[in-house]
Amino acid sequence: MHCTDLVIEATTVKTGATNHKLNLHFSEYTTEPPAKEVFTLEHYGIPTPDDDLVPWYSRWKVWAALAVGGLVLAVVFRRLAVRRRVRQQGV
Repeated sequence: MHCTDLVIEATTVKTGATNHKLNLHFSEYTTEPPAKEVFTLEHYGIPTPDDDLVPWYSRWKVWAALAVGGLVLAVVFRRLAVRRRVRQQGV
């Protein structure tokens, strides 16, 4: 199924009258997929990002390690607080 004409109409809800009408006619189109070269940044003149230019703090592994470290510290401090509370109640 190929579409060569596209008609868009804008109507009002109350009266149903057409406010705007847009007719588009496509005469030059192909059904073949575009070449793979079109889907690269270099094709459009945009430089490819280099991994060396990425700062160390924007890498996800650094943030994941910090999150795990923070979680471990939270668990350790929680256990220490529970032990201190148990000792104070037991004495």
